[in-house]
Amino acid sequence: MCLDVFWWARFRKHKGGIKIHTLYDIETQIPTFFHITSAKVNDVNAMDVIPCKIGSYYVFD
Repeated sequence: MCLDVFWWARFRKHKGGIKIHTLYDIETQIPTFFHITSAKVNDVNAMDVIPCKIGSYYVFD
């Protein structure tokens, strides 16, 4: 990533990175929600913006 353009994605001194948190509907096989953060953001903190649905499974890597 070009840190001159994507300054918000700074991960280390000379590296940048992003995470895409995705909610995927298995029945339709279509992603229904995206949330893009810098690589420094922990997955647990992204759960605040991901909509929770009854009967859903959430997998973190």
